[in-house]
Amino acid sequence: MKAHRIVIIGALAALVAAHLAHAQAPAQASAAKAAATDTTARLAGTWQGTYSMPNGPSGALKLVIAKDSALSITQFAAEMDGSMQEMTTSKFAITTTEISWSQELMGQVCGTTAVLKGAELRGVMLCGHGAVSFVMTKP
Repeated sequence: MKAHRIVIIGALAALVAAHLAHAQAPAQASAAKAAATDTTARLAGTWQGTYSMPNGPSGALKLVIAKDSALSITQFAAEMDGSMQEMTTSKFAITTTEISWSQELMGQVCGTTAVLKGAELRGVMLCGHGAVSFVMTKP
């Protein structure tokens, strides 16, 4: 009889734990979806700022992120030789902590990562052996 009570109590405890875990999963999924929606809304739009290189030139940057069914980069331009030069981007990705993309610059593919901190988009473009830092905000 005592063994049956232990089995029943164990089964009830397992059911309660399973119910609690199931109840938390939708709440966590809902919170993650809300955070992603907020990040999407904050990223979409026109960003402008400056880039700088150690021992190198600095200049203006412009990034336009559009939202249709998903976010995408529709324009990325950097000031070079006194004028804004558009670059083709690819591999645009968003994680919970950063965005990333690739672009071609002077014949080589560069990888870029950026983090949204408050109202600023801060990041680094890695091209060959060089790194270009940037900070952008929405005007």
